[in-house]
Amino acid sequence: MDNKILELLQEMNSTMKVMQKDVSNIDKRLYSLQAKVDAIDVQQKEDTQILRALEGAKDVHAAKLDKIENDIAHLSGEVKNIRVNLNAVEGITAKIGMI
Repeated sequence: MDNKILELLQEMNSTMKVMQKDVSNIDKRLYSLQAKVDAIDVQQKEDTQILRALEGAKDVHAAKLDKIENDIAHLSGEVKNIRVNLNAVEGITAKIGMI
């Protein structure tokens, strides 16, 4: 009976050593996984900052584009007005030349 108890204790001891190695390997894997998660977290924060900067730049460029479009519309109106005035001057000059 004592031999059976001794065998069981030895088997339990052997099993516990294997389990300790498994737990140690799991700890190593968790540490490695945590390091990877930390690196991903840092990269994600950097990507978020870059994205916010790009969004800000996009807003600035959109405002500049709106201003350019308004300036072009204004200049187009002025050019049309100049054409009308030149046509009027041309008409008046032609009439004066006929006199």
